[in-house]
Amino acid sequence: MKILVFTDLHGDRQAYDTICKKVRKEKPDLLVNCGDFSMFGMDISSLIKSLNFGIKMLTIPGNHESSGEIKELANKFEHVVNIHRKAKRLKELLFLGVGGGGFGELDSLEVSEEKFSKAIKKFKEKYPKGKVVLITHAPPYNTKQDKVYRDHVGARNIRRFIKNNKIDYCFCGHIHERSRTKDKIGKTIIVNPGNKGMMFEI
Repeated sequence: MKILVFTDLHGDRQAYDTICKKVRKEKPDLLVNCGDFSMFGMDISSLIKSLNFGIKMLTIPGNHESSGEIKELANKFEHVVNIHRKAKRLKELLFLGVGGGGFGELDSLEVSEEKFSKAIKKFKEKYPKGKVVLITHAPPYNTKQDKVYRDHVGARNIRRFIKNNKIDYCFCGHIHERSRTKDKIGKTIIVNPGNKGMMFEI
């Protein structure tokens, strides 16, 4: 499956234009929106509407959108799939979404962790070669994606969840300076795709 992943567009029309051009050129099967596509929720409906290419877009809130706003957008727009605190299987891929957060522990993961672990176990039993993709806005702690100057500011519970579960990819955002970087936690590939987006074939 060809997937275009992006984060932190923040309502920037140039960033939106870049994503539009990539969609037309790369023709992805799926879009993954890691949050903060708006500035504090301003013009949120028109912004999300401009990302309608007739392709499903898995979406979580960043720290500029609320979970309620994402739920409302998913009800309003057919292309928007709310994956916040949800597990969704598409073919032999399992997507897990936990949005929100800023720095430190991620509350939405704390309440979803047990459900996610069960979903992964069940998925792997049926699809042993299937891939698990974790979508977060906050980056996991102690990676290239969470470093600000000399400090690591990411979520320790995301890192712990990755280490305790069979996660193949973690797509995240939030720290703009670390956009378009890749790292690993064990065998898990960690990516901040930035506002220009990155293509993956999984």
